[in-house]
Amino acid sequence: MKPTSPALGEVARAALTRHIGALVEQPDDMEGVHQRRVATRRLRAALRFFRSALPPSADDLRVELAWLAAALGAVRDLDVHIATIHEQACELGVSSDFFAPVIDRLAARRATARAELAVALESPRYATLVHALCKLTDAAWPAASLASAFDAVPPLIEQRVRRLRAAARRARPKAPASVLHRTRIRGKQLRYALEFVADLYGRPARALVKRLTRVQDVLGAIQDAATQTRVLESMRDDVPPACLVLLEHALDQRARAARNDVSDAIAAVLRPKRRKRLHRAFVRQPRHDEAASQPDKDCAEHESGRQRDEQAIAGPRRDNGRDHAQAPGRAELIGGFEQPGCEPSA
Repeated sequence: MKPTSPALGEVARAALTRHIGALVEQPDDMEGVHQRRVATRRLRAALRFFRSALPPSADDLRVELAWLAAALGAVRDLDVHIATIHEQACELGVSSDFFAPVIDRLAARRATARAELAVALESPRYATLVHALCKLTDAAWPAASLASAFDAVPPLIEQRVRRLRAAARRARPKAPASVLHRTRIRGKQLRYALEFVADLYGRPARALVKRLTRVQDVLGAIQDAATQTRVLESMRDDVPPACLVLLEHALDQRARAARNDVSDAIAAVLRPKRRKRLHRAFVRQPRHDEAASQPDKDCAEHESGRQRDEQAIAGPRRDNGRDHAQAPGRAELIGGFEQPGCEPSA
C-alpha cells in the first residue's frame, strides 16, 4: 500500500522545533557553547532547505542566526585550539607548561570572546531571535508548505549532491585548505539536508549521513590546522620561537595524516552504489517504520555494502594510537544519484 506523504511543512516544523530546543536548552559551559553553535548551523540550514515552505520573514532569521553563530564561533574556535595544544603536548611528550605562553594568550582572547558572548546571550537581540523562531513554528505558512514531502524533497537533495560533486572534483589530497573547506561546506549542507528527512528515507539516508560525517571530520582536521597555524603566526613576535616551531610542526603532521584520507572519505560518499540506494529510497517513497522492519534482500545488500564501505574508508592506514509504484518522472529528478557509467569524483 502506498504511504500517505507528510507535507513538506510538517517535516520543516519538526526540524525547526527540534533545533530551536537544542539552541536554548544548553548549559553555560564549553559543551553548551559547542551545542548552541551546532544548533545555529542546523537552523540556518533548515531555513535554507525548507525556504519554499516558509513565510518570507524567515530570511531575516538566517541573518540573525549568522550573528549569533559568529559570537559562538569566536569562543568555540579558541576552546578547540587550546584543547588541541594540550593534546599535542601529550603527543610530543612534553608538559603543557612548555606551551604556557601560547595557551595564556589564547585564554585571554577566549575570556574576551566569552564576555562578548555573555552580553549577546543576555541582549534583547537574542531574546527577539528566540521569540521569532518560536513564533515561526506556530505561524501560518504559505500554500507551498502543503506540498508532498516525497515530491518536494528529492530535487532539493539532488541540488546539494550536484554542488558537492562539483566541489569534490577539486578536492585532491594536496589541494589548498580553502578548496577542501569549500568541499566540507558542501558536504555539510548535504548532510544536514539528509538529517532533516532521514525519517522519510530510513537507512539509505542515514548511511550516507554517516559517510558525510567522515568527510566533515577529515576535511575539518585540515581546516582546523590551517586556521590554528594562522593564529600561531600572529603571535610570532610575542612567544618563544620553540613553542611555535613545535606546535606548527604538530599541526602540519595532523593535516598531512588527514590529507591521506581525503580521497577515500569522499569516494565513500559519491560511489555509484551509495547513490543508487538513496535513489531507490526516493523512488519507493518508504516510511521509516517499514524501512526498519523489512528484512528484505535490499537490507541485506545494504549491510554487506556498509561493511565493504567501512573497509574502504579504513584503507591502508598507518597504526596510530515497500515496494511502491514509481512516481511519474521521479527517476529524472534524481540525476545526481543515478548516472550510469559515472564514476565518483575525488
